[in-house]
Amino acid sequence: MTLGQKALAEKFCSTVDYIFGDTVSSSIDLNSLSFEISKTGRLRRVYSSQVLIATVKSDGGIALTIAGAKSLVRHPSFARNCIRIIEDEEIEELVKKGRSVFSSHVTHCGDLVRVNSEVVVLDHDGDVLAVGKAVLPSQLMLTMSRGVGVKVRVGLAS
Repeated sequence: MTLGQKALAEKFCSTVDYIFGDTVSSSIDLNSLSFEISKTGRLRRVYSSQVLIATVKSDGGIALTIAGAKSLVRHPSFARNCIRIIEDEEIEELVKKGRSVFSSHVTHCGDLVRVNSEVVVLDHDGDVLAVGKAVLPSQLMLTMSRGVGVKVRVGLAS
């Protein structure tokens, strides 16, 4: 890893820790990271072992892929950015296909879930089903019986 790549890896990891919680980036293998830089010199995409794990948005946020979510979910404190849905095969299949998650199907919601924050959708066993953006904050997602809780960007089967 060159000096420039090491600096990019440290920058990416500090951003991950800022957004998803302290020390969450420790679940990422720094030596396998590679980066795609835009024409303006900004970090655009992050790969781990040639697999896309995240895209850096123009506002500085991070959009995770399924592979990125699977690597981060191994860290115990990352659960604060996740929601779990009820045990229902039909609902799990819809979420895997990229359909939105309704708040009535949420059984657990991490305390770092806020409106427009990056959210990982887990099944009852803790396996990644999808990644998306929260429409409701964590408190409302657990108490509301109607409405979309998470707008899924990409599901496991899509």
